[in-house]
This record gives sequence, structure tokens and C-alpha cells, in this order.
Amino acid sequence: MPEQKFALASGVDIKTANDAQSSIIAFKTKDGIVGVGLKNKELSKLAALLLERSEEVIVGRGEGEMGARFPSGRTALTLHPLRCSALGAGRGRTNDEVILAVEIGNLTLSFATDAVTLEGLCHTLGRLNQFEKPRRPN
Repeated sequence: MPEQKFALASGVDIKTANDAQSSIIAFKTKDGIVGVGLKNKELSKLAALLLERSEEVIVGRGEGEMGARFPSGRTALTLHPLRCSALGAGRGRTNDEVILAVEIGNLTLSFATDAVTLEGLCHTLGRLNQFEKPRRPN
């Protein structure tokens, strides 16, 4: 396969299209703005793909450092929290799998986990409510 040339983006923006059923992603490049329209279902697929591939990308630490509790004991990581508009949970594809659905603007993302992990999260949330004062939303 021949090497493909591409414009490196130096900025990105996303807006809901007038039809409210799709979104427009605008990439700023040295040659100008490159716009791509996606139906919201495809935008959700793109977001899922980016999340799946995020394991392959090393992210710098320091900016936005916040605390979080993980069963592994890790407590500090770089976060850029996204405000979600709705959360849902349902049965997974197997008896021990749980599907979590998260709505963020036009996106609906789904995550698969096991019931034990979800129970651990519920336990952690209960402890947070018991010992820590809630933070004010940004």
C-alpha cells in the first residue's frame, strides 16, 4: 500500500448540525479547515474507536491531575472530565457481564464490565458519599 499523505490537525471542534441528527467535526490544518459530517450513531462509533485505541497512546501527566480510586491501588491520573447527561445499565451478552451506557451530548457510549467490578464501583461511591464532601460542579 503506498504511503498516504495527510494534513496534521492543530485544532479540532465539533458542532451539532442543523438537523440535530448529525455532527460536524472541523479540523484546523495549515491548509485551512477540513470539515467532516457524521450521523450521531457514527460519531458514537468514532468515539468508541478513539477510546479503544487510547491504550496505544501515551498521555503526558501533570495537567488536570485528579484523584480516583481503582482496585489496582492507582489513585492519580490525568483526567479531563466530561459531563454526562444520562447513565444507564443493563444485562450484558453473558450472565456475568453488565453494560453501562453513557450519554455525553450527541454521543451514546457503551462499556462492558463484569458485575463484580460494578459492585466495587457502587461500594466506592458509597464510601465517597460517606467520607467526602461533594465537589461543586465546574
